[in-house]
Amino acid sequence: MNTTRITLAVMSALVLVLLSLPTPVQATGPEKTENFGPPPIAKLITGTVGRLLVLKSELGVTDSQKTQIRAIMKKHRPEMAPAVRSVVEKRRKLQESVMADTPDQASIRAAAADLGKSIGETAIVASKVVGEARKVLTKEQIDRLGKFKGDTNAAVDRWLGEMAKQ
Repeated sequence: MNTTRITLAVMSALVLVLLSLPTPVQATGPEKTENFGPPPIAKLITGTVGRLLVLKSELGVTDSQKTQIRAIMKKHRPEMAPAVRSVVEKRRKLQESVMADTPDQASIRAAAADLGKSIGETAIVASKVVGEARKVLTKEQIDRLGKFKGDTNAAVDRWLGEMAKQ
């Protein structure tokens, strides 16, 4: 697996988490036409992409490692694809429940619980992939991935703090 695929896998995980949240309807109108800087979500995404680019350049995955990780991904693809598909479907059902003309708390809770179960099943498959891929990487590469995760978590925490102030 090349670093682009690692980057894609990390971004996909982030997107899955973000997509699992219900989407509020944005207010529109003349009061929203002026732009006083990037919205917090744009800064979060831009920062994450920047960190991914740095990670890609610093990780130094060898051709041998790429081949081994590619084989791991291929081996788990048959169980990963349906798991991810289930998350997407359950997320859509949750969105439909939230955005219904007459939202029902019981159906929202049921849809959220179903989504949570699907996310859990997907996480189990992902943990197998990560466990096997970790054996292919060096300690330094694993440390860099850990630092990336810490930096990304800190950025999300800052973003949540900004959102709370608005």
